[in-house]
Amino acid sequence: MSKKFSYSILTYRHSLFLGEVINIGILFVFPDEHLVEFHYPKRLNRIHGLYTNFNETLIKDYLKSFEKKSRNLHQQLDQYLFGFNDILSDHFIVEDASALQFSEFRSAVYYKTETEVCEQYYNLILGNYNAEVIKTKHSLLDQDLVKKVKSKVYELNPAAKDYIKFDSHRILRSNHIQFKSDFYWKNGVVNYAKIISFDLATEEGIINKSLLLNGQLRQLEKSNYKNSHIDLVIHQPENNLFNSVVEEAIKIVQENQLEKRIFTHWSDYSSEIANNITTSDD
Repeated sequence: MSKKFSYSILTYRHSLFLGEVINIGILFVFPDEHLVEFHYPKRLNRIHGLYTNFNETLIKDYLKSFEKKSRNLHQQLDQYLFGFNDILSDHFIVEDASALQFSEFRSAVYYKTETEVCEQYYNLILGNYNAEVIKTKHSLLDQDLVKKVKSKVYELNPAAKDYIKFDSHRILRSNHIQFKSDFYWKNGVVNYAKIISFDLATEEGIINKSLLLNGQLRQLEKSNYKNSHIDLVIHQPENNLFNSVVEEAIKIVQENQLEKRIFTHWSDYSSEIANNITTSDD
């Protein structure tokens, strides 16, 4: 015997300017069973792969709150006689969390159990999170690479330890974005270093990360940073099948007019710093 259910997809928008959205949760309503459930990935690695300044703690707090709210709605379903979209405005819309948006409810028919339906739709809409946890288990993330560069520079030139600046306030700004370098150093000009790992699980993840980075750099094109430029250190994935995708991603990063240098091997960049760092003051 078939029954109807409804579901709404929760999306995350990191930047209104960039306009990109990522699925991050699903709200299910099974009216015949008076059942409401909210499902979301427990690890948000897919978003981390795209956005280095992602506020995971805040978003997880909202997701946990949505899950808790859904458990208490089964007794209120009868008041929503004309559809369930009002549930969103009554219980889930958060005014100070514009990055999170629910879609309008969609309806479908199911023949299996509610648990099987939730599992099927979770795998269809949010399954990439699980896949990337497995595939990127041994991959190098951006911050892992920063540590490797730092360690290698100190090994090659111990004196550099006093002159590489890990200053959280050294942020490049434009009217629309704040671009935080991982560290900076001097050799006559200020070199803002940004480490980017393309060691991701999917081609889509690599391209999306390059599009985001290029969009940020475009916003800095008209900024006035005299005697400075940006060094982009790109780490390629271990999977050689992604070589052509990484080449395309690097081309995307190069499309802006900002003065920059691109390094494709973190060890080469470590040598560049160790050999050329100077001791001049800010």
